[in-house]
Amino acid sequence: MSGPLILAIDTSFGPVGVTLSTWDMRTQGRIEDDNPAGTQAETLPPLVEKLFEGYDFKQLTRIAVTVGPGAFTGVRVGLAFAKGIKLATGAEILGFTTLECMAAQASHNKGCSTVGAVIDAKRGEVYVQAFSHILEPLSGPALLPVAEASAMLRRTLKPKKMLLTGSGASLLDGFEGVEIVEIERIDTELLARRGILADPARYPAVPAYLREPDARLPMRIRRASVADAATLAALHAPVFSDAWPETSFSSLLEREGVVTLLGARGESAPAGFILVRAAAGEAEVLTFCVADAARRSGLGRALLQRACAEAARLGAREMFLEVAEANVPARSLYGAEGFAVVGRRAAYYHQEAGSADALVMRKAL
Repeated sequence: MSGPLILAIDTSFGPVGVTLSTWDMRTQGRIEDDNPAGTQAETLPPLVEKLFEGYDFKQLTRIAVTVGPGAFTGVRVGLAFAKGIKLATGAEILGFTTLECMAAQASHNKGCSTVGAVIDAKRGEVYVQAFSHILEPLSGPALLPVAEASAMLRRTLKPKKMLLTGSGASLLDGFEGVEIVEIERIDTELLARRGILADPARYPAVPAYLREPDARLPMRIRRASVADAATLAALHAPVFSDAWPETSFSSLLEREGVVTLLGARGESAPAGFILVRAAAGEAEVLTFCVADAARRSGLGRALLQRACAEAARLGAREMFLEVAEANVPARSLYGAEGFAVVGRRAAYYHQEAGSADALVMRKAL
């Protein structure tokens, strides 16, 4: 068959899918493979070769490829393969995020509706984006803690007139009654159609890496001593309005059952700490902070995990802490680490804008 063709490729989650279509949206072939993640490089070329049986690669004028978020290796394989074909054929490449592809499928299957596309990113976080009923982005693609993603979608979309889709949809809070459209894989036939209609200027073929690389400087966590009191006070002051003075830390560090851990990345100065007291089978986080520059680096999580381990070693069977109800990032971290809300302390925090409630959270050790 003569005439220009478009190739759609998805390798973003593990299974590989490819579709070949004409520019009048007639599908000429579609192949899906269920090989596991990590095998896309071996799976994709033979599938495309099979798809082009009876066609000439010179007919190819456009490639639509998913660019993530998704499996790091899969995204790289799909883009690299598309760029290789471009070098050989001159075909232009358009990159579509998996979030937009999922929203398009949900809308296509259920009729026009606003859509929240949500992918479970693990670690208590999700990849999320909101779309209008005509698939115009209402928010940028983002990596957010589950609670923040829930709040963003509630602000952006009307729960009574929306759909949710993706592996992270069931993790959200506050969407009871909202229909969740299950999507097991990207529909490359629909991707090909969108590739034909799309403006290339709006769909650059660049990877949508929303999470920072996991290759980071090693973590250094150590027990603090009285000599570190000034460092603890300096870290505490920018984070809390009722900052503790150096003398308070000096006094606490000398008490039995008190564990204070200082954390840093690589050889840099300490950027966070956690102070825990254990007694009579229970432990309590007295204070915990991470400098702004070190947030979302994993340092806070590492300090909390180490503190739980130290408290258990001292005989504690459960850990308690208080957190401001409005502190969504901290609550997401605690929830991801197994803490659950067990109480509330009204007007516990005193701030310039007034008092704020604290939630009491507990974790079994």
